Amino acid sequence: MKKFFHRLFTQDMFRKIVAVVLGLLLYNYVHGVLSSERLISNIPVDVQADPSLIVSASRSHFARIRVRAPKDKIDSLRASDFFCLVKVREEDFVNGKCEIPLTAKNFTVPQWVKITNVMLEKGSTSTLPLTVHRKGTVKIAPVVEFSGKLSDEYSCSASLSPKTVQASGVESSLRDIEIKTMKIPLNESIKDSFDYDVPLDPPYGVTVEPSQVRVSVTVEPRYTTKAIAQVPLVVLLENSQNKREITMEPDRVNVVLKGPRSFLATCNAESIRAYVDLTGIRKSGVHTLEPQCRVLTPGVTAFSIAPAEIRVKIK
Repeated sequence: MKKFFHRLFTQDMFRKIVAVVLGLLLYNYVHGVLSSERLISNIPVDVQADPSLIVSASRSHFARIRVRAPKDKIDSLRASDFFCLVKVREEDFVNGKCEIPLTAKNFTVPQWVKITNVMLEKGSTSTLPLTVHRKGTVKIAPVVEFSGKLSDEYSCSASLSPKTVQASGVESSLRDIEIKTMKIPLNESIKDSFDYDVPLDPPYGVTVEPSQVRVSVTVEPRYTTKAIAQVPLVVLLENSQNKREITMEPDRVNVVLKGPRSFLATCNAESIRAYVDLTGIRKSGVHTLEPQCRVLTPGVTAFSIAPAEIRVKIK
């Protein structure tokens, strides 16, 4: 056996070398006869970046490749038969710019296809220019937006759940960012509070998590005030005090009412019972007391009474 291998590698070397060369030439000839080349255009270039980076998608990129394949199959090839993936890594990031060389290794092709040349669809280069930014995240409270309005008699306020969301995007663009909700519809028929699940409307290039929030809209009557002048004062007495002589100075007060505008519109001096409470006072003389009042109109209260003190003389 040793002699066989010795003769194999030492005897007739010239004829063996000639045979190998002729075999390679024959293979290349047959391969050239049975295969052909073709240019495939408009292959989308999919760009993926590391989680710490964002690639600006200002425009899409396409590649064109020259391929070699069997003659009976090459005419059926389409751009959709090829997939091109470019990965941008942290080490590729240099001052916002990044140039990635596009090679055959970036392409997934049918096993019987060989790529012989790679170029960008526009231009004569295979270097892919990209604009790259560092990715940032911030916690931010969304701003609630409304469309339409309530009636003039009502106002509303809003609270969110969750109160803040996480916004992600280009680091420099997050400094003064404002995240708004999609507009919540209001109309004049709404009188009661309600909850509303609303999507968020982030600026272009910014993503938010979660993508929607629950807004609790509290609807309340809109309060205003109305002044009623010269409301007569009465005294509250116990039965045992009915025979006593009582005088008041002054005997009228000015009252400011507070309540919904439509309720106040019907209020006048007859809607108010202003009084001085003398129950429990047995001693004669001059007493300084605070006037009080009861408003007969539901939903309306006394905001202030002037003067704040009344001189009451009891005999």
